[in-house]
Amino acid sequence: NKPMGWGYRKIRHGVRSKQALIANIRDPDCKTSKARWSIQLMRERKWFTTTWEYVAAMKKMTFAKCPTEALDLWQEMRARGMEETPATYTAAIVAYNSRGWWQKAVETLDEMMSIGMAPLRIGAEHALMACEQGAKWQKAVNLLDMLWDYSIVPNEENFMPAIRACENAGMFEIGDKLFWQMREQTKLVKAAEEVGMNVER
Repeated sequence: NKPMGWGYRKIRHGVRSKQALIANIRDPDCKTSKARWSIQLMRERKWFTTTWEYVAAMKKMTFAKCPTEALDLWQEMRARGMEETPATYTAAIVAYNSRGWWQKAVETLDEMMSIGMAPLRIGAEHALMACEQGAKWQKAVNLLDMLWDYSIVPNEENFMPAIRACENAGMFEIGDKLFWQMREQTKLVKAAEEVGMNVER
């Protein structure tokens, strides 16, 4: 006969496999406590071996309203000398902005742009919101221009914080110019969709 508790230990051992832990982290319905437990086991066992695994964990903790924990993971990843990607920078920008540290979000944007990288769309949205908070209108305008270079078509969620960044800095004329660019862009996107074109938004 098997000793009492053997089946339970077997089940728990299976749950602790790397594949199962990553599945917990990527599951949008996974409770925060379970996700935190999964991440802690991953760290203890040194099972974080790729940047996408770190990004998945960072996204999960930011979504769970624990951006400081997401940023701890980013710092750990950087300390290990793992290569940065647009996805890692994006996850950091979103976490910083969600934490309310707009200055850090802007600094992270500056760092990635200095090495020729642009954030993914959600990272651009949060970077632009950070620029709005700090009235960094020039950075906001430069980022909008850069999105085109990376085949990301700016939408209203990108334009509006850039417009407000200009307004917060007292650059109303430039803000007005961006507003009319947004209106024209919205019309073009709508027309393209009406004829069946796939416009990345």
